[in-house]
Amino acid sequence: RRVRPTEQQINMKNAAERRINVRDAFVADAQRVAGRRILLVDDVCTSGATLSEAAETLLRAGAASVSAYCLARAVQDNNW
Repeated sequence: RRVRPTEQQINMKNAAERRINVRDAFVADAQRVAGRRILLVDDVCTSGATLSEAAETLLRAGAASVSAYCLARAVQDNNW
């Protein structure tokens, strides 16, 4: 669950800004995720910052594993 608003990732200049933007933006209910294998699905993965932060949040809450799938991967330039 998102617990704080974030800027749209499209407005970020690079991957570092995207990671900072979503840091601590999510929480997971340990009672619901503990011991479970979780699948995250994203429409477009650009830097992976949002998926990574969400996965880390779920693992800290006790998820057994977290996998992520995206439907499209953005082409990145050297700034990513």
